[in-house]
Amino acid sequence: PSAGITYVAGMPTLVQYLTFAEGTQVPGAAQNVGWPVVAVVSNIGDPELLQKPYAITDYCSPQLSVTSFQGVAEGVPLFTNPAPGSYTVTAEITSMPDADGDTYENTLDTCPLIANLGSPRVPMDGDLDSDGLDGACDPNDFPPSGGTNSDEDFDGFLNRQDNCPLVANGGNEDNQADVDHDYIGDFCDPNPGEANGAFEKTTIHVQVTITGEYTARSGDVDCDGDVTTRDAQVIIRSVVGNPIELPANCPEPGEPVG
Repeated sequence: PSAGITYVAGMPTLVQYLTFAEGTQVPGAAQNVGWPVVAVVSNIGDPELLQKPYAITDYCSPQLSVTSFQGVAEGVPLFTNPAPGSYTVTAEITSMPDADGDTYENTLDTCPLIANLGSPRVPMDGDLDSDGLDGACDPNDFPPSGGTNSDEDFDGFLNRQDNCPLVANGGNEDNQADVDHDYIGDFCDPNPGEANGAFEKTTIHVQVTITGEYTARSGDVDCDGDVTTRDAQVIIRSVVGNPIELPANCPEPGEPVG
């Protein structure tokens, strides 16, 4: 495993990359080829994790990140290229569920069962009192009459990080419980045993050529000689079908490197 610390909203956040032996079947993965690598942010997914209020209220998609691995640490090789040849790097991406079909995933949508009036990615959009709760389900979205309550149910979890912002579910050992993992808390989920919204999977393949001296492309998707956040943006735009602009001699993500 490899681990590093990055800062999100001023908070130190642990990021771990777990590499498994060739042929290992990763639970939930649609396919298994090569050496699977799973990225874990903090302790997300830990079944024994007890939720508690935190400075980071939510993660907005798409989440872009650039990771740089050091090939040698204190003289010990950590990562080495395989033998020269052509290899296919496969990335499997699973969407977050969207129960009400308003294009905002449940984990970000403070009104996950009612189509939002605004975008939760834009401050105060559809949220007149700026309390983090969209007006579609905010019982009082008008500041002069007593709105602006950032913890509508008074359970200690701010609206933006509460999976039941209108129903108190933060005081017991089962706080924020979510048995079906759809990011809608059991206390307000109309069907807590079955996920609301689909987990769609997308798989992309990038052909990488290894020579005796360097790796062709190797993360440099836009062929500009550097690995930056733009490379991640190009991949995401390609996956969702948005147009991308690349140099004439630069193959699109998923196409072989000629």
